[in-house]
Amino acid sequence: MNQFENPIDLKELSVKEMNKISDEIASFLASKSRFDIETIIKNLNVLETTVALHHVYDFQRDHLIFDGGTQVLVHKILTGRASELELRTNTPIYLDPTNPYDAYKGGDIGEGLGVALGYALNDNGRTVIMMDDNALNYGLTYETLMQIGRLQPDLTIILIDEQQSLLRHYSSVDSLVKSIRISKTYTGLKKDMKAILDSNAFSRPLLTTLTKIRDAVKETVLEPTIFTQFGINYHGPINGQNMNELIKVFELSTKFSGPNIIHVQTRLKHRSERKLEFPAFKTDMTRPENYTTTQEAFDELLSAEAKVRDNLFVLADTISIQDHFIDFALQNTQSYLSTSGSTQSLVTIAAGMVESGKQVVLMMKSYRFLESYPQLVNQFVLNKLPITILISDSGLSPQGEYYKQGIMNPNYFDNINMYTGSSIGENYQLLQLLLNEPGINVLNYSSGYEKLVVETAPDNLLEGYFALPLNDDSNGVVITFGNSVQQFKSRISNNELNIALYNAIDMNHVDDVVIEALIRLNKLVVVYNTESTNNALYHNIQEYCAATHQFLNLKLIDLSNVDLNASSKDIKTRNHLHVDDALKLFTLN
Repeated sequence: MNQFENPIDLKELSVKEMNKISDEIASFLASKSRFDIETIIKNLNVLETTVALHHVYDFQRDHLIFDGGTQVLVHKILTGRASELELRTNTPIYLDPTNPYDAYKGGDIGEGLGVALGYALNDNGRTVIMMDDNALNYGLTYETLMQIGRLQPDLTIILIDEQQSLLRHYSSVDSLVKSIRISKTYTGLKKDMKAILDSNAFSRPLLTTLTKIRDAVKETVLEPTIFTQFGINYHGPINGQNMNELIKVFELSTKFSGPNIIHVQTRLKHRSERKLEFPAFKTDMTRPENYTTTQEAFDELLSAEAKVRDNLFVLADTISIQDHFIDFALQNTQSYLSTSGSTQSLVTIAAGMVESGKQVVLMMKSYRFLESYPQLVNQFVLNKLPITILISDSGLSPQGEYYKQGIMNPNYFDNINMYTGSSIGENYQLLQLLLNEPGINVLNYSSGYEKLVVETAPDNLLEGYFALPLNDDSNGVVITFGNSVQQFKSRISNNELNIALYNAIDMNHVDDVVIEALIRLNKLVVVYNTESTNNALYHNIQEYCAATHQFLNLKLIDLSNVDLNASSKDIKTRNHLHVDDALKLFTLN
């Protein structure tokens, strides 16, 4: 049993006591939680901020919303749910709206701001949203800020500044001015001065003059940010590791009217007394010799292709440094463009480049693809422009963040060809081929280390092929794609099962010749697809059989009607979607 089994009441604690609890929470996250170092650091950056908020507010009455949903670990600990975060647990990171402390489950970056606005307009308790500055890279954030500026709700926005946006960074002089502006003396004086000077005709011109001076000063010194343009009051920057300072401004925020932004800086020198020790399995960044990632393999290939293709451009929507095509960027600076979150804008930029004669490779996260689909249709499908799109992190998420599941429903995307390889080597070959293919071609791939082996590619690689041969005496066939191919191949071979395995490189279709061969075999065919909820492969095979008036013994394993609010392991276990579950169908047939 850990020391955080029950909710922690911080109301009556001193700053010294809260700093001690903060250190204990940091130690717990580092040594006893299941999360990787990057996730832990993101939560340590908001540790003191979260503690101070819980000290000032009552979040069983007030509403605390976390935009993006990944910096909630400290909140979970403070509300008695540390056991969900421990090693060997698989509880999803997102929050539970049925819990009295949670107002919002979590969602994509920028979405939480609109949810917070909805709560604030309801006028039931105070509403606070903690928003990472990465949200300032998204158009949705500015659309919501416009609504906030128009409606003027009582809303406090805690802007966590991790230097992931174009947000201006402040000097020590600004910090000095800030400490004056958040003091009770300053805020009280400001209110009193306005009441006195506005009370009669003689002093009112002086108030007008002072107001103009104040606005000029705010524009040049105190508030050189975008937020005042939206009619939102700005406060900060605040030292995100100074508990005294945080508590002072949060106590003032309980009396704020209208929308207010509190700018909290986290990229400061960490508390010297906090020396965290991460277990070896979290700090071991080594990998076997000759192992690589698909991202690195693509980087190598695109760098080589740029030497023979003068018009090749790479556009990347990067979430972290690992998402960059580093070698390509260093060797082809003028041909590389990256953004963080502005995927829809990137699609339109790519269209302009293609229209001007450039060949474009566009990379984005799988969960960004669907939201960018309207731009893709408008710019590429309707105008019949060619492009190669690389979709990273496809498939179910091991972390269980439901809004980041890399689920692709390929038959939704007319006139878009969707492919995925079963290994890094196969994806490498596919990209080589797709760079020479016309049309809109999408290549899906997952993360993870693997030895790069580039074998001789089958002539029909883009169509798919039998990874394990189909014979007249085969007991049946598994049709699948992606990483599942290697899992089935290993399990079938190791257990000496007489089952054929078809690698459907094209996520949409199986060639008619292959379907005819399956019909002649007249054995069970299992279509295994844990990367979509509609299984285009299955439906297209069915449509062919119906059109030709033929029968095929088809069984389906996919994500239809499956709750995706869990990790990939839990989803497969609860819904019997493992490879072994598919193979058992052949013994029951």
